[in-house]
Amino acid sequence: MKKLLIKFLTISFALCLILSIATACDTSLSGDLEYTLIDGGCAYEVKSIGSYTDTNVIIPDSYNDKPVTSIGENAFANQQITSVKIPNTIKSISNGAFYRCSLLTDVEIPDSVTYIGNKAFRYCTALTNVKLSNNLVNIGNEAFANCSLTNLIIPNGVKYIGDSAFYKCTNLKSVQIPSSVNYIGNTAFCSCTSLINITVNENNQWYLDIDGNLYTSDGGTLIQYAIGKNEKNFYIPNGVEHIGNNAFSDCTSLVSVEIPDSVKNLGEYVFYGCKSLYSIKIPQGSTDIGKGTFYNCSSLTNIEIPKSVQYIDDDAFRNCTSLTNLIIPDGVMLINDNAFYSCYSLLTLKLPSTIVSIGEDAFAYCSSLIKVSYTGATSQWAQIDFSNSYANPLAYGRNLFINNKLITDIVLTNVSDIAPYSFNGCTSLISLTINVENISTYAFQNCTSLTNLKILNNVKNISEYAFYGCNSLTNLEISNSVTSIGNYAFAYCKALRTATMGNNLTSIGGWAFFHCESLTSVTLNNNLNNIAKRAFSDCYSLISIIIPKNISVIGAATFYNCYSLTVYCEAEQKPSAWAKNWRDSYSKVVWNYKAQ
Repeated sequence: MKKLLIKFLTISFALCLILSIATACDTSLSGDLEYTLIDGGCAYEVKSIGSYTDTNVIIPDSYNDKPVTSIGENAFANQQITSVKIPNTIKSISNGAFYRCSLLTDVEIPDSVTYIGNKAFRYCTALTNVKLSNNLVNIGNEAFANCSLTNLIIPNGVKYIGDSAFYKCTNLKSVQIPSSVNYIGNTAFCSCTSLINITVNENNQWYLDIDGNLYTSDGGTLIQYAIGKNEKNFYIPNGVEHIGNNAFSDCTSLVSVEIPDSVKNLGEYVFYGCKSLYSIKIPQGSTDIGKGTFYNCSSLTNIEIPKSVQYIDDDAFRNCTSLTNLIIPDGVMLINDNAFYSCYSLLTLKLPSTIVSIGEDAFAYCSSLIKVSYTGATSQWAQIDFSNSYANPLAYGRNLFINNKLITDIVLTNVSDIAPYSFNGCTSLISLTINVENISTYAFQNCTSLTNLKILNNVKNISEYAFYGCNSLTNLEISNSVTSIGNYAFAYCKALRTATMGNNLTSIGGWAFFHCESLTSVTLNNNLNNIAKRAFSDCYSLISIIIPKNISVIGAATFYNCYSLTVYCEAEQKPSAWAKNWRDSYSKVVWNYKAQ
């Protein structure tokens, strides 16, 4: 009997231990929903839908005799549920809890909920009605973005409305903001294309509404214009100093907006996608045009930029496809990346002498440009920091006018170097004299009319692609001061017939004279020691060349596809540092050559 009792107690203890472990386990399944313990084991959170198959979800108020107080991150994300019943024990709905539940139509959030997390209901595209908790305090970033809500009453007690909280709720017609709200994030009601009225409780100390639009309480910042109105003209009230980010984004009805001189700053993407906006005058005193301010304003034909502006930010006028003529006034120093990207109707452009830097692709796809004017000197233009070839409007404009004179002849002697891309694509350039230390990369690329080039005795370096594609250049004489020629420096100069290297040249870069198909004569100097790969490849007309004895390195395929070439080498045999395939079988070679 005693042994049976001991055995019974042992089994009972083991069962209790197993039950205890199961209860204490972080994650459990019940009714096919998956739960996890929170708050030190005092409550449960719905972790995921588990194997729950019913599209009508009912969340219980308790599990294992403990309350269910939270819906966890991404708990029901991407599920095909049509309805959800949330018990009044739930205090928080976590980030992404119902993210992209595209069949969910109605939600009633009980008064127990005080917090709705970021993206909690984002992309619930069928969600037309939501009743918010009367005790709600926080609505997270993007919480209801891209939903189909029609009307929104925010309960008194809510303090925080996060960034893009109701972004692109395109069916939303009206919003009521209570006195308790003290923070509304960027783009909270952006791109709500049906929105015709925003009402703010008169007791709110932080915000107010004027004519159905949202402002800060002092009237100094226009936060959100109700873009669903059918107004064609809008006058921003005098006294407004700042227009918030995306304030008019995707407003397709406005044709003109009058901005008072009190406005000192335009936020980012303020008029993004205002496809009917025809003309606008930026107020005096504005110091910058913000990122994406007029992006996709495809009807904008006229823009007046005041002299107070110093900075034009990324994408500021991107895809303004009706813009035809543009004057950027003195005072503007920086034009950032993609600022005028794809303004493909732009015909004329005037840049000021104050320009210091132009960002990547600033004028990319401005394919109709026929005239680029500059108010400074040629030497100043040569110092502008162009980030790439499409930062320079000459990539399409071709013809450069400096102080209203078409540039055909340039003499550059009073600058230390020529910045990259400076005259890239300048087809009006015919004659060029250079006496600067460094000719930077792409400086004169595709100057297709350049026929006369003088490189004087201060030049030390000709960088890669410097004269790439200058296919009218016929003769080249490198001065004695030049020590290096970069990769592709004269590639595709298809009319080049003769090239003479200066006495101090030590290296010729890869592909330096690639595809100079008319080149018949090249004179190398005795100080040259390195010719990189394919330097003279595809020079079909090259008949003969003398390789001085001091050249210790010749790269691979240096003389490939030179079908008529005879190479006269002063060396007695191929030096060990010459590539095995430095020439191809078409060319002939004579070793131990001694010039007559």
